[in-house]
Amino acid sequence: MINQRDIAKYVKQVGKRCPAPYRRKLMTELPDNLADFVNDNPEASMEDILKHFGSPEKFADECLLTMDETKRRNILHRAAWSGKVVCMGIAMAIAIVLGVIAIAAIRREDAADSVVHIDNMAAESSEHVIIIDDDTTSFESN
Repeated sequence: MINQRDIAKYVKQVGKRCPAPYRRKLMTELPDNLADFVNDNPEASMEDILKHFGSPEKFADECLLTMDETKRRNILHRAAWSGKVVCMGIAMAIAIVLGVIAIAAIRREDAADSVVHIDNMAAESSEHVIIIDDDTTSFESN
């Protein structure tokens, strides 16, 4: 015997496979049709539903085939474009991230080049201290 959970699961699986414009109508009509079938066949099992209505995949495909050709073509065309838009969005996000990384690397390299390196510098006496001003390239000694 079939229960409401099985019916809900079947409807959800069909809904996942139907295009959005048709899904709303289907999600309201299909549970009623399944309930009518179960009322007419109280001893029905899930196998009986699958025999009568078909698998969720097959049922969704048949729903698409019952649509007007123009409507079906428009739905499939929109689905193809939405996939392309998502791919373009992902590509743009990747490009932005790579651009930010490149800019950070260039800035880091510029910062490293601006550091003053003092090698082998010997003071004439221990009384002199060399002060390096970070904002300029001038040196002062005290």
